[in-house]
This record gives sequence, structure tokens and C-alpha cells, in this order.
Amino acid sequence: MRRWVLAGLAVVGVVVAIIAATTLVGRSGDRAAAAPPLSVTVEQYRTDEVARTVKLAVRNTGDTTIEVVDAELVAPSFTPAGQVTTTALVPPGGLRVDIRSGYGRGRCTGPPDQLVSEPASVRLGVRQPNQDIARVTLPLPYPNELLNRLLRLDCQQEALLRIVTVAFGPLRPTADGALAGTLVLTRQSGAEPVTVHDVDGSVLISVDPEPADRPPPLGTLAGGAARLEMPVRVDAERCDGHALGEIKKPYVFPVWLRIGATEQNTDVAVTEADKVTLFEMVRQRCHLAK
Repeated sequence: MRRWVLAGLAVVGVVVAIIAATTLVGRSGDRAAAAPPLSVTVEQYRTDEVARTVKLAVRNTGDTTIEVVDAELVAPSFTPAGQVTTTALVPPGGLRVDIRSGYGRGRCTGPPDQLVSEPASVRLGVRQPNQDIARVTLPLPYPNELLNRLLRLDCQQEALLRIVTVAFGPLRPTADGALAGTLVLTRQSGAEPVTVHDVDGSVLISVDPEPADRPPPLGTLAGGAARLEMPVRVDAERCDGHALGEIKKPYVFPVWLRIGATEQNTDVAVTEADKVTLFEMVRQRCHLAK
């Protein structure tokens, strides 16, 4: 009889253990399945443009703070940008918290002006109060005008750079402390004429054709020609504290081109050595201490 009692207790013990385990799994599963009250959009500002980044703008419509520990933009129309680690605390009430992320390079699958970015999403690692880290995927609004624009810009530049590149030739100090140099257009493919209609500087640094009153077009890479060198003068544009302290794109110099019948713009390719030369020129022209 005692064996039956012990056996019965053992069976009861097993049943209780199973019930307890089931209850724990059920609670854990409920926590994992409960989607956090988050939404996300993608934004871009001037500082992001220079760094080729975007802001993943996360909002929390719940009533408790949620921690985001990592984030990844998943955009099929761009090469993978990878996961970024963060410790962003997203408070309740819909207050926006930005997480900076790369967005890769546009995948160019057709005429640039007709491209539309495929639906994209953001993967987040989140921690809600008293819970383990959970993985969630939040869709971005679609269609997405920012991703469309970034994709088209990338593909326009890719198409242009397959035809011609623009860079500085050697930059040499002048007697007054400015720099004399050239813009060098180098043909990569095709045989159409490439005309330079204008060139501009940044808030901090001016880039002007030589002579300065030269009317457009400023120069033409003739059809079939491999190279064009166009004289320019580079100088400090502003030396005030606001320009020196707040400039977002000191080394971005736009160039307006016409290739055949198509007008396009690109930026002068600036090497790290060029940046050193340009910075030293600004330092001397603005009488800045080393």
C-alpha cells in the first residue's frame, strides 16, 4: 500500500511540475509575444547628408519607458548598413528619440528618375520593464519619399560617375595666401561632350573659375577627349565664428555639368590630402592659431 501511496504522490508531483512549467512558459510566451508600443520613421538632416546617415526616429505610445539596445535599417533597395548598438531610452507619450544609422548604397536597377524604394523596416532590440531583450521589426511608412530620394540620388551619381569624374588638381599657395589649382574632369566612358556650367564653394571656402568674371560655360570636355583641366582659385569665404563653428559641409563643392542634353550636378572629389591643404589655407587666411 505504501508503494501505491508513494507512486501516487510521485505522479501528483510530476503533474504539478508539468502544470508549473506550463504556467511559466505561458507567462514567458505572453511577454515575448506582446509587441512593444513603438513606431518608427526615417529622417535626414544636413549633418546626416555629409555622413551618409539617417535618423531612425522611434516613438513610444505606451505608458512606460522602453530601452532600445540595437537597431538596424532593413531596406532591400540599399546595400546592408549593419546593426548599430545604442542605449536609447524612449519615454512614453510619443516623444521622438533618434538613433543614427547608415543606409548603405542604392541598388540601381533601372533609370534613376524612375526608381522607387521597396518597402523597408527597422529591426530593434528592445527591453521593456522587468523583461528580457526582445526582437521586434517595425515597418517604415510606404511609399517612403526620403528613401526614394536617396535611392535616386545614389543612382544618378553612379550613372554620372560612369561617364566622368571631377577632382582637384594640385593646389598651390598664391602670393596672397589663397590657392591656385585646377578642376580636372576625367572621362570614364562615352564620347559625348561634358560642359561645366558652374562651380560653387561651401560656406567656409570659395571655389571660383579663373578669371573670376569668366562667363559660362566654364569649360568643355570635348566629345572623345579624355581629360579637361579648368583653372580655379580657392580661398577662405568667411572667417567669423559662426561659419567656423557651425559649418556642416566644409569640403562639399558642387559642380553643374551638361552631358549631351542632360543637366546634372555632382561634387568635386576631395582627397584627405586636399582637406589638409584646404584647412591650412583657411587657418592662415583667418589668422587661426594652430
